Amino acid sequence: MLFREHQPPLCLKPYVRYYWTLQLDLPPASYSSMRLLAEGFEFTFNMADTIEIINCDGRVKHISASGITGPMSRPMRVRSTGAVNLFGICFHPGGGYPFFKYPAHEMADQYPDADDLWGAKGRAFVEHIHNDCGTTQARIEAVNAYLVRCLKPNLREDVVTQKAIETIENCKGRIAVEQLARQLGLSSRHLTRKFKEQIGMSPKHLCRNIRFKQVYKRIEAASHYNWADVALDFGYYDQSHFINEFKYFTGKSPETYFLSSPNGPDFFSANF
Repeated sequence: MLFREHQPPLCLKPYVRYYWTLQLDLPPASYSSMRLLAEGFEFTFNMADTIEIINCDGRVKHISASGITGPMSRPMRVRSTGAVNLFGICFHPGGGYPFFKYPAHEMADQYPDADDLWGAKGRAFVEHIHNDCGTTQARIEAVNAYLVRCLKPNLREDVVTQKAIETIENCKGRIAVEQLARQLGLSSRHLTRKFKEQIGMSPKHLCRNIRFKQVYKRIEAASHYNWADVALDFGYYDQSHFINEFKYFTGKSPETYFLSSPNGPDFFSANF
């Protein structure tokens, strides 16, 4: 598997986390499926065979040319049907808000098409990437130009919300919503409304996602596990709370997931 990140220009850095490419050079059977968890929008261009995205409620979407996934409260599963060659845009949490006309919460756990969000110009953009941009660098330059054009008439900056996101990320998800709201001079309810409008999930759920990813990386890299220590290190109330949170995202206890799964861990953790 070859996964690479490419940085956006300075003017897009507040919105775009990175551009990415993914190529799989082994037979599809070697990659039955992977789970993906992202708090920001992902815009994927498919340069090879169709891929399938299975939503958290089991709905399947086939991506042949491009696809957009909204903020995820639970993992989606991505399955290859053949050769894999993808180019994508990974937005920061809330980073897609200036580029799409709908409130972010309406697209949480959804996978709209470019047509749904940008109409005919979105369809033309996808066709341009596929037909006129033969290299990763050409695709990056085309995406930069398109996003800058979209941003100018739709610039919607909210310094308070951005500060809240930065605080949650810096705390690795370990901060109470009430404490965060007090620091920002807002009520918890007002902060939650802002998050749902701009990010697509509540501040509490963003904390849950980010903390789970930190836990996952720790366990994935460890040679042995002590669940009570993990729970304490990452600020869970107790071991039971940690295990219940892990089950929410994986459907299994951490011990079953890491030690007993026949195919091993199946998260795409390069973006964690």
